[in-house]
Amino acid sequence: MCSAALSLVLAACHTRGPIKIRSLPSQYSRMFVMLEEALPPLMKLRLANQKMLEGVAQRGGRAFDAELHAASYTRLCVMMCAPCIAASAFGAAFLDYAWIALCGAPAAIYVAPYARLQMRVRARREAVSGEAAYFLSYVNIMQSAGVGLYRSFEMIYRSGGAFPAMSQDAASLCRRIITGSTRNESLLNYAAHHPVRIIRDFVAGYVAKQAALGDVPGYTAQKAQQAFSEYESAWSRYEKSVQEIFGGIMMFAIMLPLMIMLSAMLGTPQTVRTLLAVGTAISPAVSLCMVLLLDRAQPPAGSPLKLWVWSAACGAAVLALCFALGAPDAVAVSAGVAAFAASNCMRGRRGAAMARASERMLPEFLQDMTEMSRAGSSVSRIICRQARQGAYGPHFGGMLERAAGRIMSGVPLEEALRAGTGAGRNVRFVMFILGAAHRTGSDMISILEMITEFADRIHQTKESVTKSLAPLCYVVYSTPFVTLGLAYLMLGIFAGSASDMVQDGSMPFSPISGDVLDEYVSGMGMMSAAMSIPMGAVAAKVSSYTVRDTLPLALVASCNIAAILSMPYVMGLAGLA
Repeated sequence: MCSAALSLVLAACHTRGPIKIRSLPSQYSRMFVMLEEALPPLMKLRLANQKMLEGVAQRGGRAFDAELHAASYTRLCVMMCAPCIAASAFGAAFLDYAWIALCGAPAAIYVAPYARLQMRVRARREAVSGEAAYFLSYVNIMQSAGVGLYRSFEMIYRSGGAFPAMSQDAASLCRRIITGSTRNESLLNYAAHHPVRIIRDFVAGYVAKQAALGDVPGYTAQKAQQAFSEYESAWSRYEKSVQEIFGGIMMFAIMLPLMIMLSAMLGTPQTVRTLLAVGTAISPAVSLCMVLLLDRAQPPAGSPLKLWVWSAACGAAVLALCFALGAPDAVAVSAGVAAFAASNCMRGRRGAAMARASERMLPEFLQDMTEMSRAGSSVSRIICRQARQGAYGPHFGGMLERAAGRIMSGVPLEEALRAGTGAGRNVRFVMFILGAAHRTGSDMISILEMITEFADRIHQTKESVTKSLAPLCYVVYSTPFVTLGLAYLMLGIFAGSASDMVQDGSMPFSPISGDVLDEYVSGMGMMSAAMSIPMGAVAAKVSSYTVRDTLPLALVASCNIAAILSMPYVMGLAGLA
């Protein structure tokens, strides 16, 4: 029984990938069936768990056996009650009263599958929300070409790429058709259990409009416009939220070291050590809270950047080398972080440059395609011609060259464009639409006009927010110089006054002299590093919308090293230290 319980606990604690559970051995299952027949409350407990799971299972978008999970976790909960109560009673009696909390372990096991389902629903909601405006624009474009909603889902399912989250939804729709449901039944079931409101309302309204023989193209155009308006509003709200959050946190980031420095200078040597240690521990938490707040306020941006796994090893090696060479702690930590961030940045430099260049050149490329289409050129000829001219820079031009090469070798346009895209979400969306419209034989001029308008507005929306928030990054880069400048300024001011008070006998010690002075300078360097370096992640969220862009982190760590090494000389030359 213990081994079966242990395996189920490990399955319950595993939080990655699809939810899996191993059933109890058959003898224990038979025993629990008999217990449930003898004890109706136990059966009600299992049925309540099953009902709770069934209520949220379909919103997760994947197959889920609620009956199996309810039975397995409920039985495991019952099995663990007696051991947990005994262990908590023993721990509370002989060790510590905190062991009483172990009594809640069976309840945690009972709700574990529900909590994991809710995490799955949340992940699906966030992923689909980031694609909603793109998807509704795609449906609108396909509807203008005579392609219905279910057929649009089917094309996403077969092609994928441009809509990673929606392609999973399309797969579930197609599977329901295979099991015998009609298209409308499958769409209505999809709408009834979808966690994203705008997708849920759109699909249900589409089916109703189609059944009533209403203006379906007008309805899809209206919903696409509504989705894009919400997208623009989300970025506007994000811009205001960043300015408010950043202002408050930066004020705190400056005031916290200032108060700690002032308190340290007026206290005992032990107070100096304690306050600087507290400031060093609290400072990263402030930056972490800011990153979480920004992440919560930020609309999905779909960044293609990834972290290089070996960059942590590079940072650790530089950190160890600096310690071995006797560098100050703050310099060693800053150098290690700078090495980690710089190595990761260099590793992903090409992908990041390609993403930025492709997003920047996409509106111009679409405008050229629209003009050439009006002159009678086909999409394939336009792509091959523009690839030869190389008018869009090396990154976007290289992507076009690869697509043109595949087209000239006989690969269908849709597949050639899909294989040639490795940039941002906007580019993948446009290339997918071009291939799908070409396959359906649509009016490419009207399609290109719609795509051009959408891509241009998306680009302008994000560019305006980026330009508005760019100055905040320079505030982050100046944080080490401000913090250490205040430290040395206060050191110069209080050093003279403290020595005068010691000579007068009004102060029995000088808290900023001798060994305490060295500890103060070293502690302030560490607190500056702990405050400023995590702010590099904040600058990455502000400038690139993802903490995986480590260039701001490398810059702020380098600024911290420069501030630690240069500020004593700068303040001395200015006569302030």
